[in-house]
Amino acid sequence: MKKSFTYLFFLFTSTMVFGQKGTLNLIVQDEKNEPLIGATIKVFQNEQLVQGGWSDFHGMAQFQLDPGTYDLSVWYVGLVTQMISGMKISANKEQELQFKLAPSILSQTDIVLGCCIQWESLDPDPENTGTTFQANQIWYSSRMNY
Repeated sequence: MKKSFTYLFFLFTSTMVFGQKGTLNLIVQDEKNEPLIGATIKVFQNEQLVQGGWSDFHGMAQFQLDPGTYDLSVWYVGLVTQMISGMKISANKEQELQFKLAPSILSQTDIVLGCCIQWESLDPDPENTGTTFQANQIWYSSRMNY
């Protein structure tokens, strides 16, 4: 009988110690209430990233967080990033937030960037080491700097 009480005591106290997290449920949608699949979600505490993830096929994500105050960032390609500061999480409580992301101004217009190179003025081997470059190598390396 004494072993049963000891076992129950440790089971109860371990549940109390490890069950102190709060749950944050997020729903990420666009302006038309369509779920955004794969939206990037970052959770910060004291300006340090503590968790991150992506929304699922229903635009939902869930985080188990220690009690405290958090900042959230939700990002999706072509849409305006939303941030929430001072989100309070309590132990053993669930909170739900809904994000509606709007199109960014740049996603509504086409932007064409281009560059012209005068091949005559391009010296592919300025130090005369004997190395030669093909045009596709120069193009590839210039794209890597972005």
